[in-house]
Amino acid sequence: MPQQGKRYVLFMQKCAEPGDYLILTAYEIRSGRVYPIDGSSAKPPQPWAGDAYENTDEGAFLNKLKQTITRSPARP
Repeated sequence: MPQQGKRYVLFMQKCAEPGDYLILTAYEIRSGRVYPIDGSSAKPPQPWAGDAYENTDEGAFLNKLKQTITRSPARP
């Protein structure tokens, strides 16, 4: 679970109830590196696409994220 005082990138989905969001996946940024806080480390273990970012450089990860957001079509 996310902890106060640590840095995260959260991927969230808006719920039907106003002001409520569901965390789809999350990464912790620690010492300039990126670590998934779910995925194959969660139970049961299985291949997970987010593991590809395990131990990725923070700058490279955030640049990739910004590029992806910029290229994504706007949602209503």
